[in-house]
Amino acid sequence: MLPNGSKITSAGQNTHTWAPDVHRVGDLYHLYYSVGSFGSQNSAVGLATSATIEPGSWTDRGGVGVGSTAAKPHNAIDANLLRVGGSYLLSFGSLLGRYLSGGARLGGDEDGGERQLPDCV
Repeated sequence: MLPNGSKITSAGQNTHTWAPDVHRVGDLYHLYYSVGSFGSQNSAVGLATSATIEPGSWTDRGGVGVGSTAAKPHNAIDANLLRVGGSYLLSFGSLLGRYLSGGARLGGDEDGGERQLPDCV
């Protein structure tokens, strides 16, 4: 999906992405993925988009504003996009617990910058 790894560098490593969750939103496929260091809470959720879902067509948009460290009560992995009515929510977490970030802005910056998400609840 991302042969050159993720744009996210704050999670300890950026070449191993896992736990993809793909949804069509408007005219684009949104693929949320996890990146981080195995065995630690240094992790983050990223977003890639594609108009066709074909291999080689994905554009990495970087982090969505959800990350974690050992100081956090959660692990920012295994994201799942949920649609509730007309709103999108991003669920993420691990055995440490699941969290929900509400009102995720899906368009983000045109240059693929980080998305602004509310605090975890």
